[in-house]
Amino acid sequence: MAAGANELIRGSLSEARRHFRRAVRMHPDEHEFQFALARVEYELGNLRRASRYLGRARSIGPAHYAERYQAKLDSINEARER
Repeated sequence: MAAGANELIRGSLSEARRHFRRAVRMHPDEHEFQFALARVEYELGNLRRASRYLGRARSIGPAHYAERYQAKLDSINEARER
């Protein structure tokens, strides 16, 4: 996750996506990795993918994250409808 976060900070979105995809493959039940990948996809303009990963993060994350993830998911869905 640290490698993906570092690439994200540097603005290297393609590299960040590569690292976060690997993290998701290795740890599919870690909501933080799903959320990180959703963020990268959003930054790349891939709203459908962002929505999918964010939905996964919401469904597998702890209950106290559900509201946060849902609010972000609602925002993405609103943007997709525009």
